[in-house]
Amino acid sequence: METKRFGLIGQHIDYSLSPQIFRNFFLREGRPYSYEIFNLEPGQLDEFMAVNPLAGFNVTIPYKQKVIPYLDSLDNEAAEMTGIVNCVTHDPERHLLLGYNTDAFGFEFLLNRIPGFLQHTGSVLILGTGATAQTVRYVMEFHYHSHCLMAGRHPRPERGIVSYGDLDAPLMNEFGLIVNTTPLGGPNHPGRAPRIPYEGLGERHLLIDVNYRPDQTLFMKLGRQAGARTYNGLPMLVAQAYKSWEIWKNFL
Repeated sequence: METKRFGLIGQHIDYSLSPQIFRNFFLREGRPYSYEIFNLEPGQLDEFMAVNPLAGFNVTIPYKQKVIPYLDSLDNEAAEMTGIVNCVTHDPERHLLLGYNTDAFGFEFLLNRIPGFLQHTGSVLILGTGATAQTVRYVMEFHYHSHCLMAGRHPRPERGIVSYGDLDAPLMNEFGLIVNTTPLGGPNHPGRAPRIPYEGLGERHLLIDVNYRPDQTLFMKLGRQAGARTYNGLPMLVAQAYKSWEIWKNFL
């Protein structure tokens, strides 16, 4: 069987569990494949895409949008609707690079593992405005018909984005689900959390942190202290990886 290479492109991503996850997939199916991490500085994306030695690769911060101009098409609804790509495959027959958003599948998988999550989906607060935030918003608005508000450093009220300073305890009571999509609290920003009024949280709140390292981020700890249920992003990571692998296998 021919050896093939896969990988993950991003910046400051040595902490990623993706190599371990994919090696388990390959081992389970008896495939002699490899999965590598490619830490790319912003100026290196051109060079990487020109050479691109991989049969398929995942994409993370800060390239989920920047990679799109290099692709021939976006091949699933989530990628088309969000303009966000975290999975790329090479179609060897047509000599095309195809982009997918498998994070949407991963986030929905995570939601469905949480008992009673549907009662929290009426109004959703998304912390952050980046690629993952856009994917979460897509899932919640198009799949669950949720009302979503995003919080970020650059408010744009006409797009449903407010500043963190606009959040107060009474407003927090309007949301059932709060999702942290920022890197705060993750491996590159340990011991930090979004600045929200945690005193406004309680038992009616469900908190999800898409970070998966550490198991309990400060955001989750503060939420739990206030009485909220909290979950991290590990199931989302594994599920989006599984979906990526299923896509890649179609082109081997």
